[in-house]
Amino acid sequence: MLYLIIGENDFLVKEKIKEITNGNYKLFSFKKNKEEDFYGEILNYINRRLFDINPFFIVINDLEKLDLKDSFISILKRANFILLLKKKNHQLIKKLKDSKITFEIIELENLKFKSEYSFKKFLEKYLKDKEINLPKEIIDIISKVFYQNPEYLINELKKIEYSSSLNLKKEDIINLIKWPNDSTIFNMLDDFLEKNYSNFILRLKREVYIGTKIENIIGLLFKTLLRILFLKNTKYKKNYDILNLNPYYLKKLQSYTYKFNDLEIIKMIKLLSDLDRKYKKFMIKENELIYEITETLVAKKYE
Repeated sequence: MLYLIIGENDFLVKEKIKEITNGNYKLFSFKKNKEEDFYGEILNYINRRLFDINPFFIVINDLEKLDLKDSFISILKRANFILLLKKKNHQLIKKLKDSKITFEIIELENLKFKSEYSFKKFLEKYLKDKEINLPKEIIDIISKVFYQNPEYLINELKKIEYSSSLNLKKEDIINLIKWPNDSTIFNMLDDFLEKNYSNFILRLKREVYIGTKIENIIGLLFKTLLRILFLKNTKYKKNYDILNLNPYYLKKLQSYTYKFNDLEIIKMIKLLSDLDRKYKKFMIKENELIYEITETLVAKKYE
C-alpha cells in the first residue's frame, strides 16, 4: 500500500505515520544529486526485509527535491511506502495513476488557527475521528485555553483516548489533562496592560478555573503595577538594577509606563490591596473575587 501524507505540521505527520505503521518503519530523506545512492539504499533495505513476516513501511521525506523518474515509481511497487509532501504534487499523482499503483491521500491540518472558533471546529472533528467523547462544556474550555498551542492539547488528549471506556466525568477529564503552566498568566497580564479587557476577563476566568491561586494573580498584578510606577518615576537607569529584571522584561515594562498615568496606577494598586485583604479575611469568596477584579479594574472605577 502507498500513502501520500500532505501537511506541514511535523507533529501531526509523525502521529499519522505511527498510526499507519504501528511504529514499524524506516525513514529515508532524499539528498540532492545523489539519486542513485538514494535508490540503492531503499532497495537494499527492501531486500533485507524481504522475508520479514511483520509488515513494514518505508517513509520518504524531501520528495520536492527528487526528480520523479519512472525508475523511482517502479520502486514504489516493491513495498509499503509513505511519501511525505508539503503540498499536493499533481505530477506524482498522475504518475501513480498511470502506473496503476493503489494509493491513499491523507491531508493534514497545519494547526495554525486564527481564532478559538476555528480551532474548536478542528477539535470537534478530531475528537469525532478519534472517537473521544467530551462534554460540550469541556470542549469550549479547552478550545479557549489551547487554541494557540494545539499540539500540546492533542498530545494530552491521548490520555483520554486510552481511557475513553471509563465513562469519564468532567472532573476526571480536567485532572487527566496537564494544563499549561503558569506562564500563560503573563498573557493575561499583557492583555490587562494593553487594555484588551475582553481577553483579560477570559484568561482570568480560565486561570481560576484550572486552579491558579487567586492570591498569585492579585500579587502579580500588584507587583507589576508597582514596577511600572517605579520605572515612571526613576530618573537614572542605573537604579533599574534594584528590580533585578531581565533586559527583555524590563524593556516591556518600560513600554507600559506610557499607557498609564501615576494616579491610575496608584488607585489600581490600592484597589488590589483592598481586594487581597478582603479575600484573605474571607470577606469575599473566590468566585466573587473574579467579579470584583473585573468590576474594579476593567470597568475602570479607578478613573
